[in-house]
Formats: sequence, structure tokens, C-alpha cells
Amino acid sequence: MHVVELAKGANFALTVSLEPESSAALAKTLPEVKSALLDWMEKRHNRCAEVILTVTIASSGQDDVEQQINDTLEGDADLAPLLKRASVQIALLDEDGTPIKEYELTAKGSNSVKDGSTAIQTAGPTALAAGNAKPPPVRRAGEANRRDRKETDSASSSVVMVVVLLLAIPFVLLVCIGMAGLGLGFLWVAPGPRMEVQPPMAVEQAMPGQDIAVVAQPIVPPQAPPDVPGKKTIDLIPLIDTQRDAVENRKWSVRNNTLYCDDGNFVPRLQIPYRPPQEYDFTVVFSQPGLRNGISLIMPNPNGGSFFWYLGAGDGSTYGFHGNPDKGGQVPGLVQANVPCTTTVQVRKNSVKGFVNGKEMIGFNTDYRDLLCDGWRNIPDKSVLAVACDDPAVFHFVRVVEITGQGKRTR
Repeated sequence: MHVVELAKGANFALTVSLEPESSAALAKTLPEVKSALLDWMEKRHNRCAEVILTVTIASSGQDDVEQQINDTLEGDADLAPLLKRASVQIALLDEDGTPIKEYELTAKGSNSVKDGSTAIQTAGPTALAAGNAKPPPVRRAGEANRRDRKETDSASSSVVMVVVLLLAIPFVLLVCIGMAGLGLGFLWVAPGPRMEVQPPMAVEQAMPGQDIAVVAQPIVPPQAPPDVPGKKTIDLIPLIDTQRDAVENRKWSVRNNTLYCDDGNFVPRLQIPYRPPQEYDFTVVFSQPGLRNGISLIMPNPNGGSFFWYLGAGDGSTYGFHGNPDKGGQVPGLVQANVPCTTTVQVRKNSVKGFVNGKEMIGFNTDYRDLLCDGWRNIPDKSVLAVACDDPAVFHFVRVVEITGQGKRTR
């Protein structure tokens, strides 16, 4: 059992990952999951915001696994306060990390099922169409009603404002004409302040269950990351064909040599048709209008499979390499909304380092057997580089510096 706590503003989220060999093994582990959740409730009280339980198991035992989870968690009186207070999301993956089903536990006897776009309230477990993973939070009825009232009030206010303006215009014209006719002088309009051309404002994309928010900070165009003297730097964005490289047909685009993820939730991934050499620096300059789960840099593991560096989850505070356990930390304000951030992973034969805005955050010796990937960041070709995010993101630069050896384009 792998348990990680993440900060979500003033609240907290808990991720629990299980990889039982069989449904019988899961039955022995679920009491430990319950115990971990109860300890977390005791520690965080009303600051428990979200739980994500991921179970990776052979697809032949999925139905039995779901029933075990529901019986242990959903029907437990001790956990009832957590189910009422927090979003408890369940994701079932097969042995290859492919998502099979995701749903959210609510009150006893019902759950909320996600297919990537629509929430369906059902009685008991309901099958989910195979596809994306990691369901977005479900907006409860009270929140929906409050939002509807806000939208109605806003619409009413707009109508009143338009009517007032229409009535005021004729009155103003009559006053101006009267002043001219009485010879009271002429109208003089003082020149206004010179208008400055502002950088484009960022608009956060609305995810299911979220309101649209305009973020006030303008995005300042970032500087290109520096080269390494004597080493070859490759700009990877021109190599990308989003129609071919986006995993599971998620919404990615390239505009003006900038890579955009126009999608959110279920961890959109894009693999890059480039196989790196033995030693290299993988650098990304990115920005996001909203901070939630951040971005990831996915790299081939020399022992097979992939590993990844994560940055910006927990309201922009977390960073690290995924493993068992994870190797990283938290720095409040490390990543800020609408502010370009540069992150680099230095991959060497016997070591790895992670940098944020030029500062080394972590580094250690490794044979890469302790560095892992997960189902959320699974890509078809594990020999290439990839990027991932969980909310709309802009990748201003995606580059690699070849340190030892020479990389290879895969097409």
C-alpha cells in the first residue's frame, strides 16, 4: 500500500495506491486502507478534502474488487463522516495500467460514475466505458443551486443595466443640444490617458463541476532556457504532431511554436517522437491559469518502462520523482498561476536531479529501479519523452540537451 498526502490550499488530499495480486489479497489489505483513512480523519478533521484510491489488478477480478471496496468503505459507519465531507474517488486499472472504471463513493447504496464527460447517479456499482482515468470532483446539488442563483442574479443585473443605459442616452443628447442652442459654449472632451497594450489575460478553463474564473495576472512571455556550452540543444515542439502524439485523443495543439493542452482531468498526456540518449537534460517552461495537480515530465527508465518528475500539485507547492516512496517535497508558492516556470530533469547514468527555476530541489544516486510510473502517466511508447498535465497548460518551451550520446527521432 502506497499512501501520499497532498496539500490543497488550506485542506488536504490523500492518495492510496494498491497493487494486490488477487482479490483475496485485496481483502486482506482493505482493512489497512480503512485504518489509514480513519487515522487521516483523526489527524485532519474537517480539512479532509479528497481521497483517491487506485487499485491495479487483473481485469478478470474487477467486479469482485469493486464489491469489496464498496462493502468495506461505503458501508462502514466509521467512514460515513468522510464520505459526506470529502470527495472519495475510486479508480480501477488493469495490470497494464489501463483505466477500466472510475467512480466516486457517496452515500451508502449509490455512487457517482464518470465516463470522462457525464456524471450519472446510480443505485450500486455501474460499469464505466473504458477510457480515461482520474474522475473530476462532482459538484453537489447545493453547489449547483447556488451557482444557478448566481447566474440568474447576474443575468438580471445585466438586463437592468442595459435598460438604464438605453434610457439615459436620449436624455444626455437632449442636454447637449440644449446647451449648444443656448450658446453656453461648446463641449470639450479632455484627452484621456494613453492606452497601454497589455499582455493577454489568462482565462481558466471550466472543468466539470467548476466555475469559469478570469485570472487577473497577465502572462509575461518567458525567456528561452539557457543552452549548455558545448552540448547540442534540440527544440522538441517542432517535432510534435498533436493528432498523432496525443495519448487517447486528448485536446492538444501547437500554435506559434508553443504547445497547448486544451483539456483537463484524467491527466492528458502527449508523447514526443524523440528517444533520448543515455545522459541528457529535459527542460520545460510552462504556465497554468489554475493550480491543482500540476504537470509531469515522463522519461524512459533504463530498466524498462517509464518514470516521471512531478511539479505544481498541492496548489503549486509539491515536486519530486515518483517512486515507492516518492522522493520530493513541498515549498509553498513554488509554482504560481500564470507565471512561467522552468523545470529541468538532469538524467545521468547513475544519478538524477530535479530543478525548478534554476534551483536544485532534489538529487540522488540511483540505478533507476526505485523510480516508477503509474497508470495516470502511462504512454504507449515508453522509450520516448512525454509531458502530462491535469488541467489546461501552456508549454512555452520543451527542450532536451544531449549530454552523453545522441538521441534519435522516432519518425
